[in-house]
Amino acid sequence: MCYYAHEAPRKTCTRCGKRAYCQISARDGDRLLCIACRTRPTSACAYCGHSAPATANWPRGPVCKKCYARILDEPQSCHRCGKVRALIGNAGGQALCGTCSGHGTDYACTRCDHPGAAHARGLCYPCAIDDQLAQTLAVIPAEAAEQLHQLRSAVADTGNGRAALQWLRQSNVRRLFIHLTATGKPISHAVLDDAFRAGHRTTTGHIRKILVAAGSLPPRDEHLAQIELRLGLVLAKHPQFDTILRTYAHWSVLPRLRRRARTRPPTEHITEWARARIHSAARFLSWAEDRGHTLDTVTQEHVDDWLAAGKSTRYNVRDFLVWAARRGYARNLLVPHRGKPDPAGLDENTHWDVLQQCLHDDQLPLDVRVAGALVHLYAQPLSRIVALTGSDIHPHPEGDRLVLGLQPLPLPPPLDTLVKQLAADHEIAAAPASVSLFRGSYPDRPMPVSSLQRRLNSYGIRAKPSRVTACLNLTHDLPPAVLASATGIHVITAEQWHRRAAPDWSTYLAARRQAATGTDFV
Repeated sequence: MCYYAHEAPRKTCTRCGKRAYCQISARDGDRLLCIACRTRPTSACAYCGHSAPATANWPRGPVCKKCYARILDEPQSCHRCGKVRALIGNAGGQALCGTCSGHGTDYACTRCDHPGAAHARGLCYPCAIDDQLAQTLAVIPAEAAEQLHQLRSAVADTGNGRAALQWLRQSNVRRLFIHLTATGKPISHAVLDDAFRAGHRTTTGHIRKILVAAGSLPPRDEHLAQIELRLGLVLAKHPQFDTILRTYAHWSVLPRLRRRARTRPPTEHITEWARARIHSAARFLSWAEDRGHTLDTVTQEHVDDWLAAGKSTRYNVRDFLVWAARRGYARNLLVPHRGKPDPAGLDENTHWDVLQQCLHDDQLPLDVRVAGALVHLYAQPLSRIVALTGSDIHPHPEGDRLVLGLQPLPLPPPLDTLVKQLAADHEIAAAPASVSLFRGSYPDRPMPVSSLQRRLNSYGIRAKPSRVTACLNLTHDLPPAVLASATGIHVITAEQWHRRAAPDWSTYLAARRQAATGTDFV
């Protein structure tokens, strides 16, 4: 692999167009293809028996990619030498390591002798990360490098060695380290915010999460902080609108987010909502300025032209114009609500079949089963599901309760057992108030909504149509006020679902009226 990556002559692949080590492939019509594009022969895996391209040829025979990773990740004691190694050989019915089976490699780190897959010239991920950190911190002054000791330990303990190593090898990470330590100040939220404004956005956010998870930085509400940071970027781009945009954000957008945060945890969706409205206001003011108008001279005709000339996201400016009119900054301008198509749900049979699969299919991952059941049973959005923590589980003599709204809801069996098992897997009993049921890449942060949605989709569970059907089912049994209190949705949203699910009684009333007058009903 090192020869292919560094020493082999480079040619242009006829399929992907990349410059890489290429060869003529007879299986692909004698085309010049790189390693990634060539069709690999398949063979029966010596472990699972499935036919697939061989990742390696071990003493037991060819091994597929899935079994290769499983065996390397689950080392055991060799029956001959007793060392804990990946058992890739077999002699007389006894599993052997690579050395004892004559393979030539024992799949262990050449430095620390840790068993498992070796990376980066024979080193395991922790050793490779340590070398990369030493190389990265070598460009930082010695007095400043001491401040990054906790960061170094936190990066090495992230639990995802492949991602951490790839991240450290990026050139922008080294530039950010130099930027953070140039002033000699300790790394704080304010220092990271300055780096964010300087353009190190994605990398700064990653470092902040690592430091907070390691305890080097105090936690803060990143949703509100990100809105303020984004506001600063917008103001820097449009300094002529500094007063009006800052007033709109600090007296309209942020207060609503803070009021909401008192009763419900902030989500990525609400952060995107606020960001979209601030950006729409800035774009509208810039559009009007280009046409020689200020906010107080904009007319309804101008607003209609703005809405007609762009995407439907321009309707987000409605919130800003309503606020500006109430404060006397603009005329009363009409921006209609953006039209939304009626949500499409699942048919009843499919809905209940998927729910039964989530409750009883042991082949599905536990987090997928719990999330899918909460969507199908209680119509919970994924943003609220990932925010659930151990403190939301309330023990009860008649069965555990789960807090989704204002009142704890009973968990019917076997969902109560699944939730208990998910909490036990994350050791939530030790820290019930802080540990998320759906843990992400960082110990103190939940799984992103997009990640949970991808996991559900990969197992054929579509959250959006499933939630639509669940909402319609609940509104048939519960009035809007009870539905909002039980599931945590807003009462206005519950009333909208109730109106959508309510049957049309006009035909029945017309029939009764016709029967009362003695006329035939047509």
